[in-house]
Amino acid sequence: MRPIALLLCLSVLGTVSFAQIGNFTSVEPAFQDELLHIPATHAFQVIAQEGDGLDDGTTMGQWSDLTAYVPIDGSSTHGYLCVNAEFVPGGVSIFEIQLNSSTKLWEVLNSKNVDFTDFNCNAGIAVAGTIANCSGGVTPWGTVVTSEESDEVPQFLCNYQGYKTFGWNVEIDPATGAIMDYDNDGNPDKVWAMGNMKHENVAFANDSITVYQGEDNSSAGYVYKFVMDNKADLSSGKLYAIKLASNWATTGDAEWILIPNTTKAERNSVTAASNSLGATKFDRVEDIEIGPDGKIYVVSTGQNIIFRFDDVDETTISNFEIFVDNVTFPIQAESGTFQALFSSPDNIVFDNQGNLWVNQDGGENYFWMVEPTHTAANPKVHVFANTPNGCETTGTHFTPDGKYMFLSIQHPETSNAAWQNDVADRSVVFDKSTTIVVALNEDLGDTTTSIAGPMEDTGMFNTLVVYPNPVSDVFKISLNSSIYDNVDIIIYDATGKQVKTTKLFVNFGRNELQIDGSQLSTGQYILTLRHRKGHITTTFQK
Repeated sequence: MRPIALLLCLSVLGTVSFAQIGNFTSVEPAFQDELLHIPATHAFQVIAQEGDGLDDGTTMGQWSDLTAYVPIDGSSTHGYLCVNAEFVPGGVSIFEIQLNSSTKLWEVLNSKNVDFTDFNCNAGIAVAGTIANCSGGVTPWGTVVTSEESDEVPQFLCNYQGYKTFGWNVEIDPATGAIMDYDNDGNPDKVWAMGNMKHENVAFANDSITVYQGEDNSSAGYVYKFVMDNKADLSSGKLYAIKLASNWATTGDAEWILIPNTTKAERNSVTAASNSLGATKFDRVEDIEIGPDGKIYVVSTGQNIIFRFDDVDETTISNFEIFVDNVTFPIQAESGTFQALFSSPDNIVFDNQGNLWVNQDGGENYFWMVEPTHTAANPKVHVFANTPNGCETTGTHFTPDGKYMFLSIQHPETSNAAWQNDVADRSVVFDKSTTIVVALNEDLGDTTTSIAGPMEDTGMFNTLVVYPNPVSDVFKISLNSSIYDNVDIIIYDATGKQVKTTKLFVNFGRNELQIDGSQLSTGQYILTLRHRKGHITTTFQK
């Protein structure tokens, strides 16, 4: 076998392996462009896009948000993916998905939209029964809750069973798409007992009794706890709101105050009651999650802060503190250290290692990851993705084994025109809301099977030059390209051992790319630039 052919075969077997999805080197923080930029160690696959036709004859809604994976029989490879439409009208699309063990790609087995038309109580007005379905949550008993962020659309307002029209949580069986009927009267119910507000999300404790929620309101962003009267039954329970002690910043003290929520009038007015009873106002509570450490994490998007606290008992809170503040953090990327401002945190989620993943809504709309040992004095903050023009990432959710991360690219610029291939070799333009799955390269798709030995140059690249040659610690490569996508750069030593791999983006035409070779020792090397549609190889010396 010729040396080049041997090296190409070795490239199939010698890819870098990381044990967990949270192991990566940050991308260089940058302004948005038309593409999704993630670390070279990870891949993404498109599941669906806004406007796609579903199996029930409907289409996927606009502005995808909550992207919740509900496992079937606890499986991390077979489940329901429930995607909210944060639009007016709103909606929920449900996809039954399964991982193909041979291709390592996710397949959609069937799809449908939830039918909310029973809530349409205005004659002659065609609405979907819900609006602005933002985030939500998955219950420990296998249902999904979608949260209505808006409670004010005057042209649609009416009373349904004596309740305000919008501004509620709604519980759904993802297997059937059925909405819960708590009083068994034959009519679906929204989760009246949790109160009317601009709901953003819900977070369920494993006890199937305790739920946390927040209001996405800049002037009345209260933080709530709902304690069910009966296990796994959202139809009734006690509602509490946080009231911080005046000296909480030094003592961490706070308390839960009881909010009346028994009658229809009380449930319709929990925001006003929280205000009159002295609950603490936060600025836009856009997520609450329970950490693996048992602490409750609260996102205030308007304050650019993630708080956390210990929920001690029915009325007592301790250790209320700032976990991630609105400051500039050093971001260690492969090409150097950069500064990035942590701002506008939105949806958050924990992975199996306790890392906190943070979707950003504002500024550069980065997708962040914060390690569990992060402190202000010893920051451990990373940028996982630079996102397409105009979008924010939303609704991130993991499979139980932590290998697969589902999220949506919400409302990117409709003028985006650049195409980008996913791991299934599907060409996608991020010009509409797009739901994707992300995982380590070795867990998603097969990026190497098409490279089985010597490959003919397909003409996608030409004129690959390393300069200066011999190289020093930092060098450049130039090439002409007929694609517009990420490519793999793989370097082998003279024995055929892979010593470096990275992923870079190439444009149409001439490209000049910088490579960090500081870890290479003196000697001869072979550099291969590889894409699914072709490759090109050259040699250099250090």
